[in-house]
Amino acid sequence: MSVRLLLASTLLVATASVACNRAETPAKTQSDVAEAQREAVKNVDESINDGSYQIAMTAIEGEYRIAVEKCEALTGELRDACKDDASAQRKAAEERAKSAHKGT
Repeated sequence: MSVRLLLASTLLVATASVACNRAETPAKTQSDVAEAQREAVKNVDESINDGSYQIAMTAIEGEYRIAVEKCEALTGELRDACKDDASAQRKAAEERAKSAHKGT
């Protein structure tokens, strides 16, 4: 699965969640987090032949999607802050990976 598809999927999930500002049930959140974790592992496995940079970027995207799914258990400003934090962490991790990639 390409990074573009993952980003599109994440954008779709984020857009859909904005439209509905209700917290998910704990069971739904747990299920979504488990699915995001499975997908993240699968995507990393698929990226192994693309080199360590691609693996790092795929892992970062997977971690971001897991964090966003965990935010779904919250509502309102807490949910927004949680998602903002997840985005900031993803951006910082991407910058570290890019910096490390340039150094190799």
